[in-house]
Amino acid sequence: MDELYMFDIKSHSWEFVLPKGQRPAARYLHSAVVVGDSMVIFGGNDKASGDVWSFNFATRRWKLLSKVQLFVSLLAMTLSCALQIT
Repeated sequence: MDELYMFDIKSHSWEFVLPKGQRPAARYLHSAVVVGDSMVIFGGNDKASGDVWSFNFATRRWKLLSKVQLFVSLLAMTLSCALQIT
């Protein structure tokens, strides 16, 4: 599935998000971390599992940060922190 939802902790409700522009391929077993107003995802099971994407909650846009050609899929890997997103 290629769907994104945000949870509002104040209203305790889920909201379907329709991102603007280019977005990553659908995936599962990826890693994700929220830094400031962005979420960074890496790896997972899809056709481009070496890519790193950032989703900005304010603009509702994805941005490709890095694309690495990998020989194996990175499933359920850990993404601990991100220091700077430009």
